[in-house]
Amino acid sequence: MTNLEPNTTYSITIQARDTSSNLSVLSNELTQTTLVGPIVLLKENFDDCSDIAFFEKSEASAKNWRCENTFGENNTGSIGINGYEEIELSKDWLITKNAINFDIEYNEKISFYADAAYGDSPLELVYSSDYDGLGNPSDFTWTAVPNCTIPIKSDSSGTEEVFYFNDRDVSSITGVVYIAFKYFSNGNPTRWTIDNFKITADENED
Repeated sequence: MTNLEPNTTYSITIQARDTSSNLSVLSNELTQTTLVGPIVLLKENFDDCSDIAFFEKSEASAKNWRCENTFGENNTGSIGINGYEEIELSKDWLITKNAINFDIEYNEKISFYADAAYGDSPLELVYSSDYDGLGNPSDFTWTAVPNCTIPIKSDSSGTEEVFYFNDRDVSSITGVVYIAFKYFSNGNPTRWTIDNFKITADENED
């Protein structure tokens, strides 16, 4: 069976049909409850740029993150940074507006879409347990999110290279943390695009 709701009770009966289209009597009713589905801790598809779950923090350059209603996965909404003709090296952050508590549930996973064009400046996904949500991010401690290393674009052409991150295990993160995309250009800027960012977890039954 498909398209069932999580944590929902269903009653099922079965009726057989033979090759002559004769129907059997209905079976006894079987009642089952589906499992609890994953809890969404954060979900952002960047389709409404007036209200997204991230904020932009720039330390250098005027090439900031910008939300768009196109350019994402399947040309849906997205957020991106374009360092074309940057005057100085970029130091830009895209940070969750709210800290996320990784101690309430378990088996946390992250998914997102990324694509890159031009340059070979890296994009990192990092988290911080001491960031205050206001200050200069570089003044705080940031650690790479496990299992989410974003590759460097394989060439410097304008052709987009796409990277999919699906249900990457990040359950080793503990505590209340901010999560951020960190873009520090290296003189050969890359146009990075992010879409469909999601953090899920399984519910503790305690």
